[in-house]
Amino acid sequence: NALCIATIAIIVLTTNSFIGKFFPVDATDSLKFGGKPYMREAALWIKDNTPSNSSIVTNSILLDDIIKFYANRNAYRLSSENPADLKIESVGLMLTNKEINYYAHNLDRDTVFDDPSKRASNMLKMVKYLNGSLVHTEYQEINTNGTKKIIPAIQLYEFK
Repeated sequence: NALCIATIAIIVLTTNSFIGKFFPVDATDSLKFGGKPYMREAALWIKDNTPSNSSIVTNSILLDDIIKFYANRNAYRLSSENPADLKIESVGLMLTNKEINYYAHNLDRDTVFDDPSKRASNMLKMVKYLNGSLVHTEYQEINTNGTKKIIPAIQLYEFK
C-alpha cells in the first residue's frame, strides 16, 4: 500500500497541471527570452524574400536563433560566448568577401543583452560605408503612459 500511495503522489506532483497551479508562469515573462512576435515576422520575411543561401548577422541574442529556426538561414551574432553559435572572426572581412548578405539590426533594447551600443553602432557604420540598403523594417507596438505607438523594432539591411 505504501508503494502504491508513493507512486500516486509522485505522479500527481510531477504532472504539469498540478505544478502549474502552485507555480504559475506569466506568459509575457517568457517573451523576454523566447523572442517577440515581430522577431518571428522578420524571420518569415527573410525566408520569403531572400535567397536560401543568404547569411545574416544580427546584434541580438535571440534574433539569430529565431532567424535560423523560421527562415532556415545562416545567422551570426555580433558577439557570442556560446560555442554552438556560428562564429564571426572578422565582420569586416566577411562583408568584404560577401559571406554576409544582410544585417538585421534589432532596435528593441529589451532583447539586446550584449553591449549593443558599441558593436551595433560600428556595424551601422559598416552598413553606411559598404552602401548597405534598408530593405525591410518590422514594427512593434508599445504603450507609453496609456498611449499606443508603433515604432521600428528591426531594420534589415542588404549588402550587394
